[in-house]
Amino acid sequence: MRWLVVLTGAAGSGCSTIASGLVDQAHTVQLRTFAHPDFTGGDPAECDIMARRPQSARIAWSGSTDGVLHGMLNAEISRVPTGGVGVVVVHPALLPELDAFRAAQPDWEIVTIGLDTIHNVAEQPARLQNSARRGDTVQSLAEIRKRLAAVDVRLEGSQAVVESAAQAVCRLIVSRGGMLTRDLLKPLFDAGSVLTNLDAASLKSASYDLRLGDEAWCGGFIDLTANEPFLEIPPYSYAIVKAMERAALPTFMAGQFDLRVSFFLSGIILSNGPQVDPGYRGDLFCMLFNGNSEPHRMRMGDRFCTIQFMSTARVCDTYAGDYSIKEKLRRSMPPNAAVGPGGAIFTKLVKDIEVAKGELRSEFPKDRAGHNLALISILAGISIAISIWAATVTMEANKAAGEANKAAAEARAAASAPSSKDGSSLERGPGTSDSPDPAGKPPQARVAASPLGGQAAGNGSATAGK
Repeated sequence: MRWLVVLTGAAGSGCSTIASGLVDQAHTVQLRTFAHPDFTGGDPAECDIMARRPQSARIAWSGSTDGVLHGMLNAEISRVPTGGVGVVVVHPALLPELDAFRAAQPDWEIVTIGLDTIHNVAEQPARLQNSARRGDTVQSLAEIRKRLAAVDVRLEGSQAVVESAAQAVCRLIVSRGGMLTRDLLKPLFDAGSVLTNLDAASLKSASYDLRLGDEAWCGGFIDLTANEPFLEIPPYSYAIVKAMERAALPTFMAGQFDLRVSFFLSGIILSNGPQVDPGYRGDLFCMLFNGNSEPHRMRMGDRFCTIQFMSTARVCDTYAGDYSIKEKLRRSMPPNAAVGPGGAIFTKLVKDIEVAKGELRSEFPKDRAGHNLALISILAGISIAISIWAATVTMEANKAAGEANKAAAEARAAASAPSSKDGSSLERGPGTSDSPDPAGKPPQARVAASPLGGQAAGNGSATAGK
């Protein structure tokens, strides 16, 4: 794999200076383009002015601007060794030509860096060291800045800031894989890349804490201000919030964010997909769900999410989805969401219950007779069930009493029978005479039938002696 870092921008933006700095600090190989025919203002530091048009076989890629053929020769491209990084300065109008070269050369990876350091034509004369070099018109500068919006990474700031960020880009594309650390993120942040509208205190060793912005949606759009900075999420409800920071991701970097620990310990849940696509530029939104039974209050500027950044395996296409470059939540929300009931889920549920109760109360008097009939039927059913239960208990009690009487009769019979054939007398209970009964006279019964059954039999003739 070989890498080609392409620096582009308006005249005087500092591309040549930054390219020289990358050769010294990032150990890159500085390459030159060619131009044919000769044109006024050609800078020998950036391109070779060729008297003759080169043969097609010698050209790696080329394009025309203002009637002049520009491009790179195969011989120049071959100066970059395998595993090395070449750096070249290219006019913004030639950037589309590089896309064809990128597609045709799988062993090459091209990263375009746009230097957006000149914002109006009044700044150019002081920045141009070569007075013979032409500057831009208002229209041409506007067109150049528009093209810079489509590069892989756009940098702005002073020469030192931009050069430091460009060096970080070279380090990133060579050492791919893993999470970006502070030493790579800070120079990119300083140059207006990755994230903008930053708070320096929110940058951590390998992440950044996003802050609650000035716009939210919770059953309706809410604007937070210094006088009214609070957002309250009802119990078991959700809000869609916007961060203060805006994304400006390079096409070789993706972001992932999640809720801060203090928030999910309070019952707040981050409910949307956490990835920020490579090349995305625009506001950052997320949906917060309050899983607590109490309202959750947030203040504008609170750090609520942590975002991390990873480099991708290859340079990706610039994000061109529906949410890119949008600066307001109102412009990003779909139309049906803006008029929907959402937000206060718990409050809506309570209201629905109260409505249902009111409807029940209003319908109840209309069917009073039916209601009374239903109550009578229920009471009658309960009475029948109790009667059946009582009858069942009585039958079981009578059955138990009959078995007890039968046992008592058997006990009396056993007590009055002779104990042996020799005529020995039966044992008598207390209170009876020890003399034998008169001859021929049957013994007097000593046990009477008693509901006590076995107890009476065990007590002898207690009943007879009374």
